[in-house]
Amino acid sequence: MRFYIFLDFDGPLFNRRSEWRRVEGDAGVARGLGVHPFFKYWRMDPVLVGWLQEEKRKHPEVFVVISSSWANPRMNSKEVIESLLSRNGLDPREVLAQDWSVYGLEEGGQEKGGGWVRGVKIYRWLERNDPEARQGGRYLVLDDESSGTGLSTAEDVAKCDLDPRCVVLCDEEEGYSEEALRGLSEFVDKKISYRSGGKKEPEGS
Repeated sequence: MRFYIFLDFDGPLFNRRSEWRRVEGDAGVARGLGVHPFFKYWRMDPVLVGWLQEEKRKHPEVFVVISSSWANPRMNSKEVIESLLSRNGLDPREVLAQDWSVYGLEEGGQEKGGGWVRGVKIYRWLERNDPEARQGGRYLVLDDESSGTGLSTAEDVAKCDLDPRCVVLCDEEEGYSEEALRGLSEFVDKKISYRSGGKKEPEGS
């Protein structure tokens, strides 16, 4: 039984906190990692990185799937994404799902079409890899209010056949607060503990 975190980059990982960490020469480091020239940065938000590290430590069955346009093969290869994660303290061999990106499914449409397209890609990824996880709500979509447009209301999320409780958007500039991440940890703990213990999860959880 696995739990999946669908992870956007800009907003959740690249935000004001990561911007404060940038130093002269970072653009050169990004080029050295093979990052697409459109992106001049590589340092991620240490708060969210630490949260991901802790969730993986507590729950080895938690895996990350990249839903960001950074993982679009026209922008960055898997090897580049792995190098980027590794440089920020996340071991891709441990944290990434085997089917590591939603961009394996191009029938979701063009990214510029709006956030609902990303939601369709996530739905199709779950249906292909682990439909029981989708049915049981064993996933989180971490995105921002900009690229996540179309996932901001329960009605929009429902159009993608996703659970609105599993979609948590952050402010594009601020990222996730520590309080918000504590809430997300409780969500993951509850989902995994109920399923692992063979108990039925209460209604509305």
